[in-house]
Amino acid sequence: MQLLTCKEVAGLLNIKVDTVYLWIKNGTLPKPKRISASTIRFARDEIEEWIDNLPSKGVVDVQCTQE
Repeated sequence: MQLLTCKEVAGLLNIKVDTVYLWIKNGTLPKPKRISASTIRFARDEIEEWIDNLPSKGVVDVQCTQE
């Protein structure tokens, strides 16, 4: 299993790293794996499957509000 950093996921999705963190918080992205207290990684196959299952390729409908 290949693991991706938040920066790598952002690159795959053509979004900012801040958006990756927001989508983690909102539950939009697949749940990342906790490697250590301060490190998370995403399973590449889960991200690719998530992309494949988007309603319209590359379009994500999320509420981007911060509390």
